[in-house]
Amino acid sequence: MKVVALSGRRIDAKDSQIPRFPLTHAPMVREQIRALLRDLRAEALVCSASCGADLLALDAANELGIQFEVMLPFSPQEFRATSVVDRPGNEDWDWGSLFDQLVSRARQRDTLHVAEHDQTISNYETYHRVAELVLERALDLSRQLGKGGKAACPGTVTAILVWEGAPRDARDHTAHFADLAKALGLPIRTVYTL
Repeated sequence: MKVVALSGRRIDAKDSQIPRFPLTHAPMVREQIRALLRDLRAEALVCSASCGADLLALDAANELGIQFEVMLPFSPQEFRATSVVDRPGNEDWDWGSLFDQLVSRARQRDTLHVAEHDQTISNYETYHRVAELVLERALDLSRQLGKGGKAACPGTVTAILVWEGAPRDARDHTAHFADLAKALGLPIRTVYTL
């Protein structure tokens, strides 16, 4: 099975001093993700569901009829409040509604995964753990046949980074995902947000 694991930037906050993913770039980035999913002949996508890269990728996969799996660090309600509707949208990008629609679809298909949230670790560590779980799930899916049985040999996993190309700091989640994908020897493709 050809699987894509994806991580990337959220839409910039209204008061963001350094642009990383302006809302005005969302249509361009979605189209680039969509084209890349088609070029890779992806059969499945695994990612989280924050506003920006994740929701754009899930929306593109849904449109293309690609199986998708959603990995959340905690309950959909809490995640929606802290990682979806806390960033600006517009008439074209209603992040809350898009999240609700895609999470509902994933729940119906039993492809919504909520990580066990350990209250003793920070949110930073929890989000880093989700990056690991996204890659683990993608690798697991690559070993399956289209109907769910185990394949005789693994398929392929490609990591996609959706970002401006540089870590914010040493705790950057997208950079952490990139480091994990490199350590696993996965091919990495980049969609730039600027």
